[in-house]
Order: sequence, then C-alpha cells, then structure tokens
Amino acid sequence: MKFNLSPRQGEVYAAIVAHWAEHAMSPTLVELMAATGIEWVSAMRNHVTALRSKGWLTPATASHAARDMVPTDLAESIKQSARNLTIEHPRKAVAA
Repeated sequence: MKFNLSPRQGEVYAAIVAHWAEHAMSPTLVELMAATGIEWVSAMRNHVTALRSKGWLTPATASHAARDMVPTDLAESIKQSARNLTIEHPRKAVAA
C-alpha cells in the first residue's frame, strides 16, 4: 500500500526514478543529494527510509541499503525480467 508523499519526498522519488531510467540502478545517497540539493546525508537517509516505509521503494536485496532500493513500480518488471533471463553456459570440450 502506498501512502502520500511530502513535496520533498516526491522530489527524492522523482530523482530515484530518473536515475533508474538513465542508469538501470539505484543512485547513491550522494547522487541523490546532488540531484535534489539536500545537504545532509542523514536527511537524505530519512527521506529514503520514509519512501520505503510508505511503499514507494522496495529493497532489491536483503541488505536494505539505500543503493539497493528499487521504485516499487519497477520492482515487479525487474523480477519478471530476471525470471525470463536465460544464461547459456559454455559446454566443456570433450576429448576424443
């Protein structure tokens, strides 16, 4: 369930989505700070934590680090893509 965002949280979320669109990975807190003008790491961490608790971000790994957060709207499509991914392993040459 998603809850409403404050204007600043909306700005942080938009920066995360834009970074995902360009780089296919989550931004670091420092990259988010540069994109939004927020000057304190603790403030940015609080915004990311609020986005996660409100359902706007989903952890991509068990670490729950800010770098591993995925916009919830993208999380399902990423999981689906991973399920459809086929990796071919090279076959070992057999000596004749």
